[in-house]
Amino acid sequence: MKRLIIALFATSAMGFALPALAHPEHAEDAGVQQSWNNGGDTYAEFDQEYQHIWDGIQHSLSDGSYTQDQAQSYFRAMQDIRGRADDMQRDGRYNPGDIQARLERLHAVMHQAHTEGHATTDQQGGNPWGSDGMSYAEFNQEYQHIWQGIQHGVNDGSYTRREAQQFYREMQRIRARANWMQRSGRWNPAATQAQLERLHDVMHDAHEEGHDRQDSYSYRR
Repeated sequence: MKRLIIALFATSAMGFALPALAHPEHAEDAGVQQSWNNGGDTYAEFDQEYQHIWDGIQHSLSDGSYTQDQAQSYFRAMQDIRGRADDMQRDGRYNPGDIQARLERLHAVMHQAHTEGHATTDQQGGNPWGSDGMSYAEFNQEYQHIWQGIQHGVNDGSYTRREAQQFYREMQRIRARANWMQRSGRWNPAATQAQLERLHDVMHDAHEEGHDRQDSYSYRR
């Protein structure tokens, strides 16, 4: 059985302090946003891109595709880019081409590590919740994490708007069924886990195909 993106539950024990970032109180309120990455011509666009990639590092650390060392190196690289951009902005010599190129190089490295990390966790398999399966509390955490993963795929352009809407609808269907089982005293961890794993597999494939499309388009330009 493939390992689901469950490492989020273990990060508190890792001893690795992640910077606090703002997220909506209710993930369902996030909606579907268009990808804003249009070349980073302004400092404000860089600011958004920076936040998005920073969130991506946290996401991959949480789903287990990045090691702590990898995540720390990417956070440091992001801080170096931030420092350079801030210096240029203060001096009135902001260079969008330079900053965008640095972000794209880092993103390419991150994407490759993310793909390799998922391949490793998929090979390991196993049941991350143990023999009893996930609890309802763990389901709530995993639900939030996957919901944010959909938003991440929309923001980085790897999911189309239609794909994201389909994933959101499926998540809401899984949520409704899980809530009904919990209220009625019929909580079924194996069934709920299987539904999340099937959706995660579809999302992961769509994410990789989306990045392949982006890479192909960039190569042709």
